[in-house]
Amino acid sequence: MRRLLFALLPLVIAARELPAQNGESFSRPRLDARADTNDWEAYYDHGTKYLKDRPGEAEAAFYWAQRLAPDRAEPPVAHWVAFHLRDYKRWERYLKGDDPRIAADPAIVAHDSLRWRARARNPFVSEGFVYYLYDEMPGYWGDDAATRGFLYYAAAKFPQAVAAYQIDVRRNGRKKPWKRWYLAQALVGAGRYPEALAQIDSLRAALDSAAERSTSSYESKEVLDLGAAMLQQVLGDTAGARAAAERGLTENFAFYPAHTFLGEMSRSARDMDGALKEFELAAQLAPNDAAALYDYGAALAFRGQLDSALVNMRKATTLEPYYALPWLGIARVLDATHDAAGARAAYQAYVDRAPRSNARELAAARERIAALSP
Repeated sequence: MRRLLFALLPLVIAARELPAQNGESFSRPRLDARADTNDWEAYYDHGTKYLKDRPGEAEAAFYWAQRLAPDRAEPPVAHWVAFHLRDYKRWERYLKGDDPRIAADPAIVAHDSLRWRARARNPFVSEGFVYYLYDEMPGYWGDDAATRGFLYYAAAKFPQAVAAYQIDVRRNGRKKPWKRWYLAQALVGAGRYPEALAQIDSLRAALDSAAERSTSSYESKEVLDLGAAMLQQVLGDTAGARAAAERGLTENFAFYPAHTFLGEMSRSARDMDGALKEFELAAQLAPNDAAALYDYGAALAFRGQLDSALVNMRKATTLEPYYALPWLGIARVLDATHDAAGARAAYQAYVDRAPRSNARELAAARERIAALSP
């Protein structure tokens, strides 16, 4: 039973942007006294601790991890798992896929968007927590290669996961090319990036073939292309990385994470005009994404367009007031324009929200607060 159902879920990723907010709200969980309550990882670790036995507590923790770090891919996936663990009967109906009321449920749609945004932000984000959703089901885990691969992957035993998935691809990859994606994920976990890229290239070629074009695919090609672009970048092939990301945009020009990736590439190459163009497109396509608005605002500030930079970074703080980075950007712009009171307030807002790990930025912000004090 688990073996058959496992084959269904990992492919179901909606290839479009869905609303950024799902209307839910959770009180902040109480963390250990030594924990940094401004650090998304503290909440993520808290959620991980309680996911299996107290999924409601875990969901609240993952929710706050998202609030603190809307640019991270890990919290939304974990939040999606915790949401389903809270109502297992609903999860089973969702998995069967034969109840239109479940598919149209606004809460289901909103939480599915979490999983999409996570995969779009980082195609290789771990989905090991999905294990808990299947482990509660009646029956037993199968002993086929695909199931063994998933169990190893969920346990972060990536070399063993690779070996199992390789068997599965050899046996079934021709008829079911998406199996190469699971192998690629395991290869990334094992640090075998050239082999992972080869699997994605083979999958992409299969999807482009005439036979594959005649079948439906649950996964968007642009997500594959972004994954290939990230691997090319890690391997030092910047031209290949850019080409892969641009290929994804030919599939779906509205796929804003590819614009963000290209903007980051341009910024690294000190092509600030190119970076500004890509970040602007990302912000236009994702007006509810605080991280995209911050990136655009920061690029505007670098080019000296300070008024527009403030507008976009303030939009980011309106969307996500607990996200620290936009407050620092606002403070620096106001500081540069000699608005001492405004800069001091924004620096303080950053200090109140930034994690302790941002030690250098925190020290600089505190110095400016002192210097700007009347």
